[in-house]
Amino acid sequence: MLKVWLIIMAAAVVFELLSPALISIWFAVGAGAAAISWKVGAPLYLQIVIFAAVSLLLMLVIAKPLKEWLDNNKDKNPPVPDDLIGRTGRVIEDIEPPEAGRVRVGDVDYDAEAVEALQRDDLIRVTGYNGIKLTVERYEADK
Repeated sequence: MLKVWLIIMAAAVVFELLSPALISIWFAVGAGAAAISWKVGAPLYLQIVIFAAVSLLLMLVIAKPLKEWLDNNKDKNPPVPDDLIGRTGRVIEDIEPPEAGRVRVGDVDYDAEAVEALQRDDLIRVTGYNGIKLTVERYEADK
């Protein structure tokens, strides 16, 4: 049963890393608690109860205050991608399509992709985003 709890925990962590919201981290912690309960010899029904209780308790107790804190501290976090469209920046790691590189917009670094190859220190303009990756193009001041 330990493998099942570890698989649930790993899947929840991966899902959390791929999503922009705090959705599954609570289940990862609940699965971890259930795995610990298995290790100390708890029966299966108790492991399931612990998984559900810990996951639910974390969602109810931590999720709302954490969301409020994040909302109150928006200015300290990077802007959402829609706010970046049209802004200019600089390549800090070469972009060689189809591979992504890194760009700096303002004082924040982002993964970025482009249609054409861009070299370090090239100026870029943000044209969109794909998930958490910015889509950029070479910036030409004449345009």
